[in-house]
Amino acid sequence: MLWVLVAPVLYLVYCLLDPTPRRGGLASSYFQKLKFWRRLLDALFPNSQIVAPHVIPATPHMFAAFPHGAATCSHFMTMTDAYSFLSKVHPFPRRDLAASILFYVPFLRELLLLLGNVDASAKTAEYNLAKGRSILIFVGGEREQLLASPGVQQVYLNSRKGFVKLALKYQTPLVPMYCFGEVDTYVLLKPPGWLAKLRHWVCVHLHIVIPLALHLKPRPVSLRLCVGEPLPCPVRMVEEMTPAVIDAYHARFVEALRELYNKHRGPLDPDLIVT
Repeated sequence: MLWVLVAPVLYLVYCLLDPTPRRGGLASSYFQKLKFWRRLLDALFPNSQIVAPHVIPATPHMFAAFPHGAATCSHFMTMTDAYSFLSKVHPFPRRDLAASILFYVPFLRELLLLLGNVDASAKTAEYNLAKGRSILIFVGGEREQLLASPGVQQVYLNSRKGFVKLALKYQTPLVPMYCFGEVDTYVLLKPPGWLAKLRHWVCVHLHIVIPLALHLKPRPVSLRLCVGEPLPCPVRMVEEMTPAVIDAYHARFVEALRELYNKHRGPLDPDLIVT
């Protein structure tokens, strides 16, 4: 029975030493395009769809996805070809940034790598942009995950400017994405008092959020992922990336995201809250 104790330790050591998630990953086009993914998503989220009226050229782009929700269920719509995102919307090599801690979970680590995910660090993002790949990032991350609540359309964006700096540095157009229905996939419990403060501290300092959901299986809501028009970069030299340029491009992106939301919102959808 010694192996029961030794195996997890060896796996953790392997995860710490293996640079694959922090580099280019192990994306498998064959695995991403299995018909299984469409059947799974149809069963979990019936009548879901991707709305992508604009042609995304086969060149490096940075896809900025919102909202994070409790578990980013909509991510399976883009890291698989269930709705032809990989084969029709943007048929170009791409890596998606996922939380670092996920690459220490057995089996989930391998699943994410095969689906084209890599570690969500600035170095990993830069590595893949320098290789000429597109990347996808859930900009709001764990802070936005804390805001997830059914019926509330809220994104955490005002202080997130790192992705804008990367886009400017590598001259990569930004593509806003918003998924209606994501925040309705789980009903989350609001921890009281000190527990809420502790969870917030863990989120800010350790970048980890453990959603307190009332149910394990996501609710069978219809997901509608809307892809906006690429937003070109305004500068060509890194030396020109002054704080004013970064702020201006960030403001343009926020406005583009609002326009995307307002264009595709339903009659019962509330105004988008940007914090």
